[in-house]
Order: sequence, then C-alpha cells, then structure tokens
Amino acid sequence: STGSGADRPAGAARHHGLELAISGGPTFIKFLGFAGARIEPQSALGFGVAYRLNRGRSVLAMALRASAMRVAWPTSTAPRGTEGSSWFIDVLGGVLAQKPMGKRFSLGGFVGLGMTSFGGLSDKNPFTDDGRPFTNPASMPLVAASVDAEVRLGPSLALSVTPLGLSFAKTKEGLLMNSILRFTTFVGLTWRL
Repeated sequence: STGSGADRPAGAARHHGLELAISGGPTFIKFLGFAGARIEPQSALGFGVAYRLNRGRSVLAMALRASAMRVAWPTSTAPRGTEGSSWFIDVLGGVLAQKPMGKRFSLGGFVGLGMTSFGGLSDKNPFTDDGRPFTNPASMPLVAASVDAEVRLGPSLALSVTPLGLSFAKTKEGLLMNSILRFTTFVGLTWRL
C-alpha cells in the first residue's frame, strides 16, 4: 500500500497493496545437541513480499519471506582434512501485523511456517555422521517469529528493523544435532507499491 500524506502515521496507508523488502544482518546459530565447536555469527540476506490489508490505523499483511546465509565450518574441524562452508536457504509464509506508534514509526511482529534447506554438506563436513556428504540439501520444517519496527522515510519507502528474529527447525536423520535454533537481527528497506 502507499501512504500519500506527509502527516499520515507509519503503516496507515490509504489503500491495500503490495510491498517489497530487502534486508540483512548477523545471525547467531545454535545447533542443539551438537558436540562440535561453536559456530561463529554469520551474515544473512533476506527478501520479502507482502500484501497489506489496512484495518483502521493498524495493518495486517500476508507475507512471504526468503533468506540465505553461509555457514563457515568451525576452524577446529581442520584436522578432519578439509575446511569449507555450508548454507541455509529459508522460505516462509506467514502473517505480519503492524501498529502505528507515531507519525513515522510503527511496531509489529511476524509469525510464519515454512522450510529450510541445509546444503553444502560435502565430504568431511562437521555436521553429519562421520563427515559423510549429503547428495541433496537436508530440508526441514521451519517455524519463525520476529519483532519488527518500521520508520517511514517517504511516501513509498521505509527503513525496516528486526531487532530480534527467532527460527527453529527439527533436524533430519544423519545430522549431528537434534535441532537448529537461530537468532537474527536485520536492517533493510521496504518499498510500498
């Protein structure tokens, strides 16, 4: 949706409509049940599209989000004979709600369900039994939630901040962890069409 008045609250646009978003930031990964070395924070890049439905001053949106991140192998795995990296690709569908807190600022949250693919599990990787490679990425159900804030920069452009995003995936057989927990902080831009 598009806001047209300079004095309209953030998120209180006149019409329903689409918005596109791009964002990025650090992600902290916790492999639950994993006896290997701690994974350092990694960088992630996210994209999103949403259809906004205005309800008075509040906004409800049906959202589709995708993100990608590289996971560098812990340096302590070097004795296994190789160093490298794996990756995650997430696709989520969910609901985003926003409430204006002022003329240009809104606060809200996102809840979604989807899938994550854990790929790049090549020979001697530190995440599978005996470092055995996975021919195909390991795909797992994903649940995610986040707290989101938005500062409007113009009629169609906003600065978006996710101070805390959380995702959880139960792993599949063959991986050395029971589940995957990730904490993300994103900063990006949102365009309302």
